Amino acid sequence: MSQKSYTVLARRYRPTRLDDLVGQELLQKTLTEAINQNHLPHAILLHGIRGVGKTTTARIIARALNCVGADGNGSITPNPCGVCASCKDIQDDRHLDVIEMDAASRTGVDDIREVIESARYKAVKGRFKIFIIDEVHMLSKSAFNALLKTLEEPPAHVKFIFATTEIRKIPDTILSRCMRFDLKRIEPAVILAHLAALCAQEGITASNEALGLIARAGDGSMRDALSLLDQAIALSLSNNGDGITEERVREMLGATARDHIFSLLMALFKGDAATLLTLSESLFLDGADPLLLLQEILESIYWLTCLKTMPKMKEDATWSKADREQGLALIEGLGLAALARAWQMLSKGYEEIQKNPLPKQACQMIFVRFCHLSTLPPLEKIIESASNRSMGGGDGQHTQTASSMHSASPVVLNKVSDTTVSVLNKPTFVEAISADIISDKTIAETTSDAFIIPDTFEGLVHFLHEKREILLATHLENEARVTAYRVGEITMNLDTNRFGQLPTQLRKMLHTLTNIEWTINVTSVMSGTTLIENREAAITAKIHHAKENPFLAEFLKEFPHSTLTLMEPEHARN
Repeated sequence: MSQKSYTVLARRYRPTRLDDLVGQELLQKTLTEAINQNHLPHAILLHGIRGVGKTTTARIIARALNCVGADGNGSITPNPCGVCASCKDIQDDRHLDVIEMDAASRTGVDDIREVIESARYKAVKGRFKIFIIDEVHMLSKSAFNALLKTLEEPPAHVKFIFATTEIRKIPDTILSRCMRFDLKRIEPAVILAHLAALCAQEGITASNEALGLIARAGDGSMRDALSLLDQAIALSLSNNGDGITEERVREMLGATARDHIFSLLMALFKGDAATLLTLSESLFLDGADPLLLLQEILESIYWLTCLKTMPKMKEDATWSKADREQGLALIEGLGLAALARAWQMLSKGYEEIQKNPLPKQACQMIFVRFCHLSTLPPLEKIIESASNRSMGGGDGQHTQTASSMHSASPVVLNKVSDTTVSVLNKPTFVEAISADIISDKTIAETTSDAFIIPDTFEGLVHFLHEKREILLATHLENEARVTAYRVGEITMNLDTNRFGQLPTQLRKMLHTLTNIEWTINVTSVMSGTTLIENREAAITAKIHHAKENPFLAEFLKEFPHSTLTLMEPEHARN
């Protein structure tokens, strides 16, 4: 006994007329007018993500150009009849004059030569010979070049329709010969309405919340959404056919219940690590995937941000009324800065989980880290508080009004908890300490002229850096303890066991660069300091002096586990 095979929804309800296209109003209007005015170009390029209707649109155009009407006397039309021989043959993929080619499997120049050769002959049954080339970006460079001449000046009876998901891979010489249409992602609300209509037509009971989940999971692709709806229908049939429910769709998608997501978000923003760990552990025991859980939290944070900034999102039908009410209650006490910080930190955590061999533990540690930071006061309030206290109780030596502040400061507070609190862009901090830290130059001005010799050893090392003698200059910075320096003679202490050749190399290099003979004396008496040691001592002194500033002292009180680091300008490296 034979059994008729099942046709999936994406094929059974595939549009056959331009009026049936969903979510592509601009494309529909433009093609309708072009066909009505007989102004359709010889080459059309359809671009968009998977499942938005590229191949469907190409077949509709093919039927529109070859439709003869139910009575056999019709002309080209944007809405083919669907009953004439041409429409039926194209629908069944057996029309002699409509050739579909998959460029993903036929990429070579020989395949395109067949197309070019076939284009020379007139249509057998229809008005036009139509070539539909799907995934056209997969063609080789030679194949594209072979197509150029025919594509620019094709016979009058030939039309080319290209479809692609990656338009950047198509040469500009091909793009310039086509009328391009960019098919947009279909909005979740439009997908939801379409799914509801199909369920009514099929006699399937489905809750609005369940269809909203499917619509969002489709991610702008109608075909993806219809495939998920097919799966949901099969699942509902296996459960005594009592309809498509939100719980079953969540189970099918591997999604966590929305109530649990909102509970996690509330605990996150309150900084309640104990509740977070308890809830997440319960979800993991029930089979939740850490990566998918964090993805859903990120999706919810994005939606909450949109809800905060765009009031119209309160009417978003793809989210249930209960979800919208919970979301509005959650964002009531949250600012955009908190939501943006949550998005940034959890996005970084998502990347960490992907690389971590212990995803569950990594996910929970990300929650704990977020809770720790969520309890810290906003940086703006700390700056304002510290500024007020500094102005009220300071000695006035470093205090200035906000209107006199400018540029950036070279001081950064590095939190132990992997977070850097930078005050580079906070003008109220600049004049207070910048004069104490960077007022003096770290080196003397030197010149790149080879015959003007630096009058200090530090200037000489800087001179070697400018001449790209990096290795030699670095060794001198780190190892040489110079006790006497004058032009033409250097006395230094050096570890000759490790750097015995250094004096000879230095003498030869200086002779080459300065055109005078140098004497390099190496003494065994351990005295003096290296340039690196001098620089580190200077930095330590400057940081110690900076800590005496009352404004900075307030910061260090707020962040007791912080360290102060001096960031010198690049030009002062030597």
